[in-house]
Amino acid sequence: MKQLIFLIIVFFSCHLWQLGFGQSNLTDQTSVKAHQQLLSNQSSLMYGDSNCDGQLDILDVVATINHILGLNPDPYCIHLADLNADGEINILDVVFTINLILEVPGLPCPGMPTITDFDGNIYNTVLIGEQCWMKENLITTHFNNGIPVENITDYFDWFSNIIGAYSWYNNDISWKECYGALYNWYAVNSANGICPIGWHVPTDDEFTALTDYLGGTNLAGGKMKSMRATPEPHPRWESPNTEATNESNWSAYPGGYRVSLGSFYDLGSHGYWWSSTENSSTTAWYRYMYHSSSSVFRYSYTKNGGLSIRCLRD
Repeated sequence: MKQLIFLIIVFFSCHLWQLGFGQSNLTDQTSVKAHQQLLSNQSSLMYGDSNCDGQLDILDVVATINHILGLNPDPYCIHLADLNADGEINILDVVFTINLILEVPGLPCPGMPTITDFDGNIYNTVLIGEQCWMKENLITTHFNNGIPVENITDYFDWFSNIIGAYSWYNNDISWKECYGALYNWYAVNSANGICPIGWHVPTDDEFTALTDYLGGTNLAGGKMKSMRATPEPHPRWESPNTEATNESNWSAYPGGYRVSLGSFYDLGSHGYWWSSTENSSTTAWYRYMYHSSSSVFRYSYTKNGGLSIRCLRD
């Protein structure tokens, strides 16, 4: 099967453009925006299933190629073939479909290679197993309904009112692009929604599903950590960046944390990410990694503290 797929992609990569069949534009009814909205609203759809048979296989490659050649318009689910969401169905989508079939790790999420938050910040996405993750830490200063994170009203906490619901490391915005923001758990749990619409802060179980897929907690950290390390400039891990391969393309960077009274620690050595799951009335579960280990650790921390956030698609 893999040899057949390889032969198909080699042949059509060489000849489709020469034949004048390099691309097929989506219709006005399936513009890029409408296409992405359709996919985000119908979780039962299978990306790449361009022949509508409920499976992702070589027949979908054939159906997409035939569509490019003008041989199969309707009734195929050809809107599912625009995997890079560029508004066209072309040889790049054929390559993407084949990569999905072969389960190539680290691909962007089909149909949604990027996601934008309320502030206009753009994040890359990565498909890991059946989960679609943001590839960078969250940096938004607004909930997805436009309310500033600082104006959070669905809790009252003396420390957080003084220190703030989010901050940059050492309150220095120059760290924003490198490591993202550090949010308290009340912002995580706000009914306003800290992640973009259609996304959420992962539960404890969803983090467990991720680490299980990557081989368990003892191995997952190495597969999730960026390979950048000292003496590289920030963002990077301190050396030794033990067994870091970033095989999953989750590209974790160590943004440190903020304690409830406002001090900051561990930038460059440790990364901490909230889950949305409570442990007690005052603590919630999180995951962390550090530079000299290949593991992902699970602990709980005070809700007043500031940790990084990665969003997961609904």
